[in-house]
Amino acid sequence: MRASSTPLTTGFPSELAMRPAMHRAARVLLAGPDELWVLVDEHQIYGRIPDLVAARVDMAALQARLAGGWLRSLNETELRGLRAMRPDRGSRLDLLAGRMRVAPETAQKVLAGLVRDNFAERTLSGSYARRAPVAPFVSRVVSFEAKRSEARSALIQARDHRLFADAVYVAFDAAFTRRFEAAKPIYRHHGVGLLALDAEADSYRVVARPTRSRHRHVVALALSAERTLARLLAAPLRRLPESRLPSATAGSGDPGRPLLLGPSANAAQRLLRAAERLLPGQAPA
Repeated sequence: MRASSTPLTTGFPSELAMRPAMHRAARVLLAGPDELWVLVDEHQIYGRIPDLVAARVDMAALQARLAGGWLRSLNETELRGLRAMRPDRGSRLDLLAGRMRVAPETAQKVLAGLVRDNFAERTLSGSYARRAPVAPFVSRVVSFEAKRSEARSALIQARDHRLFADAVYVAFDAAFTRRFEAAKPIYRHHGVGLLALDAEADSYRVVARPTRSRHRHVVALALSAERTLARLLAAPLRRLPESRLPSATAGSGDPGRPLLLGPSANAAQRLLRAAERLLPGQAPA
């Protein structure tokens, strides 16, 4: 008997049910024996919210960030301002405003906040110099978009992740493999990988490997790292927009704490907990 292309009783009941299997696949696919990775559910960068983002952590860069006391996460305008400064000499306000893409009055307010929080300093001549490092503490980002059966809408969402991710996957229910196999040429054209998750065998299969994104922007990557730091330090989160949709499922838009993986995960966790106690409003342990 010929198998139906749209099974009714097999596979995952929902996209939310796919999340644990997607986590397990990401661990096997990405985590090297000597690497530290962080898994972040429903990670919002700009208006895009991948179901899962995996980021490889540069432990030395994370240690430097925490040791310097630079615990507050920065927004895009602040990142542009910080990256436009030099550590060895000051830069004029008008020059920085142009690179920040804001009016001088706005730039002055943003820069005042960076000076207040010790990310930058005001020189004797009235210009601004950088104090904090600009290198993100993550060195590779991989995003995963979970879609049970909708190949077209999955690709539309996933290709936007190329702005901040080195590689992008769509994870789908293996019960709908035929549908996604048919779409494989267009996925390859956009460099988006395909990952089939099998609910019955509790396994996965790489249907198409992603290519390195040519669209990734250095500021978008840095913003992703800043949002990751906020999550790692348990900063308060706004409920994600998708949680207010009529189709939202239980647990959607309410992401949990990121998960650290790797041999130095415990050491990183201790550093983060120590830093967390220094945040405003945190009581000493």
